[in-house]
Amino acid sequence: MARNIEIKARYPDLRNALRICGEMGATYAGTDLQVDSYFRVPSGRLKIRESTLGSGSLIFYRREDKQGPKQSDYLLVEIGSSAASLRELLTEALGILVQVRKKRQVLVYGTTRVHLDEVESLGSFVEFEYVLQENQSPEAGFSEVERLRKSLAIEDAALVSVSYSDLALGSGP
Repeated sequence: MARNIEIKARYPDLRNALRICGEMGATYAGTDLQVDSYFRVPSGRLKIRESTLGSGSLIFYRREDKQGPKQSDYLLVEIGSSAASLRELLTEALGILVQVRKKRQVLVYGTTRVHLDEVESLGSFVEFEYVLQENQSPEAGFSEVERLRKSLAIEDAALVSVSYSDLALGSGP
């Protein structure tokens, strides 16, 4: 499984976040329109991501639901143009839990992916994902996402402990 350290927070002014990230030297990688379809599974989270920036992906991940930086262990398989067909198959086999639609501005800062998200019916968010190398200790990731959090002046009260799927289902803060 691949690993990253991530943090998510409500952030009402994405234009300001984009400006700050630019001043820090983050590289803009594009704007993506995404539909994430989450399926009923006994543990973890399983979703198909349909994306305008890249091919479709099947993603399974486990992550503790806590505020602040957390490790996420994930498997990602590119499924290309089969996303809609596979979504239909998994909907029949497992049942769809919820769909989350978002407009995501993607930036890269070192080994950190910065996502500026406008999520339908949920609002605006900033997400940092520090990608860990195979044998790398998570500590570097925890430090980096905390540093980025401070650079964007994200308060504790803005931190989100759960996934967008949980927020869409009303089971998050």
